[in-house]
Amino acid sequence: MKPEKLIKVTCILSNLLSDTFRKEMENLGIPLLFVQPSRSVLLKEKRIILDYRTSTLLQEFRRDIFRFYLPKKFELPILSHLIHLLELNQPGRGSIYSEDVTLFGLPEGIFSSLKIPAEPKRKAPLLSDLVGINCIVQRGEGNILGRSVLERGISVPTLFYGRGMGLRGKLGILRVTISLEKEILFLTAQKQDSADVINFIVHNARLNHPGKGFIYMFPLRKGTMDTRIYLGRTRHLASMEQIITAIDELKQASDWRRKTIPFASPRNRRKRYLKSLLNYTLLGNEGETEPYVKMAMDAGAGGATLSRLQCLGKFSAESTSRSAAKEMSTLVLNRETSNIFQEKLETSDFFEEGIAGILEVSEVELASTYLPS
Repeated sequence: MKPEKLIKVTCILSNLLSDTFRKEMENLGIPLLFVQPSRSVLLKEKRIILDYRTSTLLQEFRRDIFRFYLPKKFELPILSHLIHLLELNQPGRGSIYSEDVTLFGLPEGIFSSLKIPAEPKRKAPLLSDLVGINCIVQRGEGNILGRSVLERGISVPTLFYGRGMGLRGKLGILRVTISLEKEILFLTAQKQDSADVINFIVHNARLNHPGKGFIYMFPLRKGTMDTRIYLGRTRHLASMEQIITAIDELKQASDWRRKTIPFASPRNRRKRYLKSLLNYTLLGNEGETEPYVKMAMDAGAGGATLSRLQCLGKFSAESTSRSAAKEMSTLVLNRETSNIFQEKLETSDFFEEGIAGILEVSEVELASTYLPS
């Protein structure tokens, strides 16, 4: 199976912008588009009756996560075009970022209909000093962790549901306390703060305890951050979020926002982290990826997370073996296990017409979970 090095673009939008985004994907000739329902959480100011004080509540908003792939030459033109079209430089509208991936299972010529949009009159405010962080926790704990992230002023978290596989069966009697249902919390962070952010989340979510969850960080190429983490009264002509976004745009970087107070104590900095890892994402028809995930478990994988999404675009519509209902199975593997698993996968029927699966491989900078002594 011939690998293809591509750019993966992820766009997280208010569901009010989703129709506009989908129509533009058709106009640009994007052949393969995945969409997944999610939610974001923000802090909202609440006034106490007959009192000058205020408190904060956690408020949820519906979001859609869109993912698609591009050859490298299309990356900057399409990112810039979408930022201007959707006004993603305005706080609260969403975010977009790109990353390097290697794909297996795409037919030749899939990108032949892609169009490069006209260059915007104004340069897009793209940042290149960001990382992505995915944290898998037990269902029901996502909002608790999301609130902690917001209160620290890290970024706006996005949450969606999934199902866990693998680790639960290895914990003996402890497995009865661990649900199969998971919540995945995604956020972007400034590269210079990433170590402190990871330490803070590991400590706050107790990820170094058995069955509590898993976190991993991966590199991003270009992107924008949604800076609106708080809803409340604006007492000035511009909100603080608008000012932050304007400075980011002027500097074309976010390193000026370096936090001066660490997120975690020095003792937490000595936690053991896993490095030199790869993220393997299996994309297939709903209900058909689980046997191949078990193949990864047999090769030595520690666990996987399965979540549902929908496939749009010309590529899906023209293939009789590809259903619109999809399943995404994510595994983070060490190099040795990934080699064994990939050899097994390539000799299986995963890429054949009846299954027509797609494999996405990308780098993971570090990860953390419970590690027995």
